[in-house]
Formats: sequence, C-alpha cells, structure tokens
Amino acid sequence: MQLNKSTFYGAALVSMFFLANPAIATPIIDDQFDDGNLATNTAGPGTGWNVYSQGSATASEGGGHAHLNSVASPQIIQISSKDTFDFFNANGINAEWEITSSGAGATSGNRRYLSVVAEDFSSFDSRLNPDDTNAPGVYVRLTDGGDYQGGIEIESGSGGGRQLLESWSWSSIWDGSGALDVDLFLNDMGYSLDIAGNVGVYNSAGSWSSLTGAAATFTSVWGSRSAVIAAQNQALPTSSVLAIDRIAVSTGVPVPAPASLGLFALALFGLRFFRR
Repeated sequence: MQLNKSTFYGAALVSMFFLANPAIATPIIDDQFDDGNLATNTAGPGTGWNVYSQGSATASEGGGHAHLNSVASPQIIQISSKDTFDFFNANGINAEWEITSSGAGATSGNRRYLSVVAEDFSSFDSRLNPDDTNAPGVYVRLTDGGDYQGGIEIESGSGGGRQLLESWSWSSIWDGSGALDVDLFLNDMGYSLDIAGNVGVYNSAGSWSSLTGAAATFTSVWGSRSAVIAAQNQALPTSSVLAIDRIAVSTGVPVPAPASLGLFALALFGLRFFRR
C-alpha cells in the first residue's frame, strides 16, 4: 500500500494525539485474591492485607475470593491494604471493589462498608467505619434498613464530622446474592460513584464544597494524610459472609477526558482534510 502525503500528515496528527495523551491510570493495588493468603498478593501490585477481627469473626482467602465471615452480633471483620496512597493525588484516585455475594443479603440490616480511610488509625481500635471520629474517610454502605440504608458518607475526623452525602435503596441495584461492582473516584474537588449490581445500576457525583459544619474540615484534614482501601463486614443482628473477588486502586482515570476526546476528533478531522 502506498503511503501518500495526505495520509502521512493525517496519521502524524493522530500519533501526536496519542503521544501527548498517554493512559494516565497507574495501578497501586490490584488483588484478585488468588494466592490463598490475605497477607500477600503475588499476582499483582500491592503487598496484601491487614486483618482486624472482633470476637470470633474471621477472614480468609480461597477459591479466588476474600471471605469476611462475621458470625454473631455485634462482631466485626475487616481487611485494609498494607499499601498506602495519597488521597488527594494530583490525578485523582480510583478505588474498585468487586463483590461476589453477601451471605445475608443487602437488606439484612448488617453493616458493611467499603472505604478509603486514613492510614494512621492506630489511635483507636482499628474499626474502620464512620461511627468512629478517629477514622476519617469516605464510606460506601452496603446495607438497607433504618439509619444504615445504602449510601455514601464521609467522616472528617472531627467532632460531628460525619455527614451523609446521598442515600439509596439497594432493592433496585443489588439483592446481595449476585455480583456487585463499586467504582469510587476521588480527588480534591469531589467524588464520583458508579455501582453495577445484579439488579440495576446507580451513578452519582458530588463536590466537597457541599459539606457543612464540622464535616467541612474534611479536605483540610486529608490534605496531609495517606490512605488505605478497606472492606468491613459487621454482624448486626445476624451472621453474614461478604465474599470479595477483587479490590483495586489506581491513580488517575483510564479513559480520556472530554478535552482529550475533542483533540482526538480534531486529529481525525485533520486526517480527512489532508486526504483531500
């Protein structure tokens, strides 16, 4: 095939676009729980998980899953990453949890939190949930019923700093018995949340500027802190098992921003122009 001048210049424009806009997503943690040991991650980035248990609650890894087994009220089992990352990374942080199932269902009343929280939580008993003012972070709740309906909330780490950003019913998204994928993007401006369950989907976004009162200190508190990614299962009132297929964290976003898409369209226009 002959490469004429017009095709050459058009291809050059497209090449310049991709060279100027490489994929900016950089993996920090990606564990598919396939080495049989929560303490290690031999198949991807990240070095494994710290486990916190209360009472006889247990955590284990097997069959390609992390199993968080909370056997009686009010016991807690959670895992948190050994690896840390900057919460307000310049390119943002994308956190992802892939859930296989929840043994007691999404509407059982048990508390389950998927979270990005401050790493320096040694000043309290290591329970990573927004009930504790010493555990500042962003929490996605997997529970329906009463005060613990599905929702996303923050804890700023100051008195009265817990604030619910939005809430929903899981009945139209996930019934607790099938797959659930939760993607949470965070930066210093706000968040976006994308949830895909075995029943439906939920998408939202918000700004930290909407925080009020003590919660408004959230961005200043996080400005100098590193974070971990975590998952918690708390039996309240019945036993349950939370099975997790994958937890991952990356910096940046894996898709072009709208401005980049515009540049790509311009490159394609140039290709058409030079072919004339």
